[in-house]
Amino acid sequence: MITVRRRARARRRALAEIQRRVLDAEPAEDLLRLVVRRAREALGADAARVLVMEPAEGPVPGEALTVRAADGTPRTAGLTAVLDTPLTVRGRIVGVLEASVLGLRRFTSDDRRALRSFAAPAALAVAQLRTREQLRRLADTSDTDGLRPTLDRLAAAAVAHTGAAECAVRLLEPLEPDSAPEAAQEAREAIASAAPVIRTLRDDGTGAAWPLRCPGRVAGVLHCRYPPGRRPDGLDLALLDAIAGHAARAVADERRRAAARDRGALDERRRLSRELHDSVCQALYGIALGARTARELLDRDLRGGEGQGTDALPELAEPIDYVRQLADAAITETRAVLGRLRPETLEADGLVAALAHHVAALRDRYGIAAEATLGPEPETTPEAKHALYRIAQESLHNVAKHSGARHVRLHLLSGPGTITLTVADDGVGFDSRGSFPGHLGLLSMRERAREVGGTLSVDSRPGRGSRVRATVPAEP
Repeated sequence: MITVRRRARARRRALAEIQRRVLDAEPAEDLLRLVVRRAREALGADAARVLVMEPAEGPVPGEALTVRAADGTPRTAGLTAVLDTPLTVRGRIVGVLEASVLGLRRFTSDDRRALRSFAAPAALAVAQLRTREQLRRLADTSDTDGLRPTLDRLAAAAVAHTGAAECAVRLLEPLEPDSAPEAAQEAREAIASAAPVIRTLRDDGTGAAWPLRCPGRVAGVLHCRYPPGRRPDGLDLALLDAIAGHAARAVADERRRAAARDRGALDERRRLSRELHDSVCQALYGIALGARTARELLDRDLRGGEGQGTDALPELAEPIDYVRQLADAAITETRAVLGRLRPETLEADGLVAALAHHVAALRDRYGIAAEATLGPEPETTPEAKHALYRIAQESLHNVAKHSGARHVRLHLLSGPGTITLTVADDGVGFDSRGSFPGHLGLLSMRERAREVGGTLSVDSRPGRGSRVRATVPAEP
């Protein structure tokens, strides 16, 4: 009797320890090994193990039991009793918890009840393992399928495995505090706090939001909604945490690949700019110089006026002027292309000179009344200057191509701890309260600002022009 009570106390302590590990989000492999060890000790068995239902390898479809955790090493000879209890998750058997003994001992009904008490945490760990491996397989396809299909598959997995009515992965670019719907309050709270948020909705449903934590920042949110009367349980929460982790890694990997592509594109732009400058520009300069020289010689001959064949000289003026105009226009266009390929003034003379050059090019090329208030060169990092230049470049490009504006103003202001760039125009404008679907330039500007620790806001209304404001930290 004393031995029975001692084992009951030991079993309760073991189950309490396992519950603490579950609440502390113990990794599934470690939790499974702990359950097996404590189950063997509680039963006084010689060995215990967990076998998991996994897809069978080979040409025959189906599932096979595979050992995932074991404790103790019984000999096959002398094995006298084996006790099994199924591991079920939401009514489906996912594996078996098994204990075995040697010698003359037999398992009792108390042993069966004791082993069943360890089945629930073992089933939780098995479910986490199976789901995590499935999610890893989904995430591993991001290299070939792209980021968005991978995120969509992870969201679908959240619906399939947690019973959510709907789920989506939202990145920060389209999810703005001023434009996100009221129903996404939990998503905004998760982003702001960098922690999961679960709240009851007005229809008695449940909203669950997990931040996508990338190195140094939150990149987005995994947002699920559950139907009325349904709240995520402990297993759901563990799965959502794993899914959010995979989504965050997929986003981080894609951004690393994008950064590598950007570096390669920058090197290629520099190469092209050198080749254009050394070949096309020099040829155009030669054509323009030759046309000007021919025109000057023609004007001199016309002033002389008294020689045989001078009647044909005036007819030569028009084609020479045409060639000269074409050459001047081509030189202007090539300079603009070179400026977009490689902002030499930014590297050599700083941000203020580069912005002044770009505003002047906008006036010359498009005839837009452009003003620039720049001030002294700001004290900030080269990366921040490059981001501000590219934001200004994209903003002015949008003004020239899409706004129909007659006036545009660019301001660069150095304040306490921040540098602010503002580009405002009097063009047709657009609805800036939306999420900018298809406006890749706006998303790119926002991403550039965020990458250097800054922010970007867009204020526009149809018929009332637009204003883009980027703020980045000043260098300490």
